[in-house]
Amino acid sequence: MKHKTFGLALALVLFTCCVAVGCHEETIADLDPDPQEPRGFGGDMQKPVKIIIPKIGGDADIQPVDMDKYGNIEDSSQDVGVVWYEKGASPGWDYNAILAAHHDFDGMPGVFMDLEKLEIGDVVEIRYKDGSIGRFVVKSTNTYHGENVPDSVMANSGPTRTTLITGSGSRLSSSSGRYSHYLVVTLAATEHIGVDGREL
Repeated sequence: MKHKTFGLALALVLFTCCVAVGCHEETIADLDPDPQEPRGFGGDMQKPVKIIIPKIGGDADIQPVDMDKYGNIEDSSQDVGVVWYEKGASPGWDYNAILAAHHDFDGMPGVFMDLEKLEIGDVVEIRYKDGSIGRFVVKSTNTYHGENVPDSVMANSGPTRTTLITGSGSRLSSSSGRYSHYLVVTLAATEHIGVDGREL
């Protein structure tokens, strides 16, 4: 299987089977949102520029990144920031938007250091370049062994969702950006607020 390395040196090895640590096996079906909830925002897709996670005090700019020639998501210069794969979905629009950040970096806490404290129903806010705001709720949290992250985590298909990813467990070495496990938090969009304060 091909290795996909996130900006900020986050590495995920994608296998079809899942060995979850303290959680259920996750599939695309598990991520299917409730029929009563919005499936995604309408209108033109907007570029995310900031993520705010009130429960853990997370507040960081989002940096768009692309793939390099090896099929890896490019490294970010913002080692304690958040990266977004801009060739995929934007948070709140169709399919899967992927945001990644360090748990910690060079002795400094990363934006997603306390991501494991999030629980189902917690609120996350994402701001867009056009000034609008997207509001989301946590739908699931799962921790996977580093070599058993399911394909659905990275798939640009299936139900509309936003996927937050960070390292968990122990580092494989003191100089490595890879971790023994990865924490994956899935968000569902609830509302999109325009610059005039009205729901779009």
